Amino acid sequence: MIFSSEDILFEATNPNELHLIVIPTEKCNFRCKYCYEDHKAPQMTAEVQNSLIRYIGKQLPKLSHFTIHWFGGEPLLGLPVIRRVNGAVLEQLRLGRSKAWFRSGITTNGYLLRPELFDELLGLGVVQYQITLDGPKEIHDSTRIRTDGGGSFDQIWSNLLSMHERAEQFDVLLRLHLMNRNIDRVHELIDILENGLGEDKRFKFFLKPIKNLGGDSSGFCAAERLTDGDELAESLQKSLKTSRSFWSPNPICHASKFNSLIIRADGRIAKCTTALNDPINTIGKIREDGCLELDRTKVLKWSRGVFDMNPDRLYCPYGGIHNEEVFPEAAHL
Repeated sequence: MIFSSEDILFEATNPNELHLIVIPTEKCNFRCKYCYEDHKAPQMTAEVQNSLIRYIGKQLPKLSHFTIHWFGGEPLLGLPVIRRVNGAVLEQLRLGRSKAWFRSGITTNGYLLRPELFDELLGLGVVQYQITLDGPKEIHDSTRIRTDGGGSFDQIWSNLLSMHERAEQFDVLLRLHLMNRNIDRVHELIDILENGLGEDKRFKFFLKPIKNLGGDSSGFCAAERLTDGDELAESLQKSLKTSRSFWSPNPICHASKFNSLIIRADGRIAKCTTALNDPINTIGKIREDGCLELDRTKVLKWSRGVFDMNPDRLYCPYGGIHNEEVFPEAAHL
């Protein structure tokens, strides 16, 4: 899809849309070998939940579109928060206090996504899922390891098959990581998925080379990094024998958009999900009354690609953010 400057400007600044990424907990039940997170922040407190619900309540009447995407850690470890916040949104809509189109999604490792929990999430409006697989069972279980040291493939695959059997409408993006240890077995994984999921168009694939995003995983990522990984992923995608749609990432990162924010478990506000420990990524906090305190200079830095339409800044505004100044044309904002 080709985006014009007008499309980008509208998507990034439309005041009638609000996109929240909410982290109910940064704890996780996995210890993936390439993970960059430290899993230290606790579950979102009732006070922060109250503030978030007040903020959403103030915004909903003004909006035409509203999305909440749940992220972690493993967000399903913060299920009570998901229940409360999404439940509050659905109640506001039921009472007619907003006519906004609402959709919710979640990035989850999929291990806890058993049928009864999936059923509850659908009832809470969570209809978009991103779940990662690293290869066939023995490869996946060597990298996506539970905190108790066990593997995770069998339970995730069982959960995916149960989702496949459902009749409701939802979307699942299966993120297939690429690295040196699994690159020769991606075709095998695709065959497993195709045989199990059949022609179910609700499931799409996304090939993503792992990258070094910091944290204690740096050594592992360095050993498993693919040379020209993105080009290799594109070439591999063309060679895979599947009629299933491959998902293409939006050329505009959520972090570039003025109408997209991350609410962390402790109430801090951020822009980027992969730079959680960088101070420049803390752009403010949510107050008790549901109002936001934002650092204007930091916000403008994250959205600087909107002003010059630089595709690299739009796609990944974190690159060069420490060394680049806010554009003079943004100074009056």
